[in-house]
Amino acid sequence: MGSDRRSFVKRSLGGVLGAVVVASEPLDGAPPGQADAWLEAIAHKKHRTFLDVGTFTADLGTFRRARAMLNAFRDAYATPDAECGVAFGCHGSALGYLVGPTAWDSLGLVEMIATSRPTEAAALRAATRNWGTVVAERVAELQQRGMKFLACRNTVTRWAASIAEKRGAPAEGVANEIIAGLHAGVEPVPAMIAAAVLAQERGLAYVNLGG
Repeated sequence: MGSDRRSFVKRSLGGVLGAVVVASEPLDGAPPGQADAWLEAIAHKKHRTFLDVGTFTADLGTFRRARAMLNAFRDAYATPDAECGVAFGCHGSALGYLVGPTAWDSLGLVEMIATSRPTEAAALRAATRNWGTVVAERVAELQQRGMKFLACRNTVTRWAASIAEKRGAPAEGVANEIIAGLHAGVEPVPAMIAAAVLAQERGLAYVNLGG
């Protein structure tokens, strides 16, 4: 798709810089072999958005902004949730948003993410509730409103290699543990950057929510 078919707009989203890429027109259907279920479910909606989420933050502000977007479309633009197609794609430390409470404990994600996110370390360690339980409530709420949650398999592979080295166990088994530990309804994708490209080819606006 040539540059003459795209416009690039940057705007602030609740204090976080969001890079928004709007495709002027979608392609006519998905290419063979690329009919991902999450994309097919939202590509026909009136408003279509791909949220690129690469950073875990203890204030869970990313969920607040995602909810605010749906609320704005509903309340200010008379567009109900059923007409909004949104993919919430997690990679990097943000993969932690999509992992359930049992896996948060068994995988040692508090320390793993705290190490990679030193600015969040104190808040992560001070939590009185399991982070998997806390985030599950946000994920379930937005899923009920039609949002699709995606987990990056490239990040799963990196996490698995790191955890397996500490355990002295095969990385494949750890990767399977991570996938099995995802919240219900989360769809793993091969690579989030590829998912973003496919989304833009189908007319979804791209918004970077950090990372």
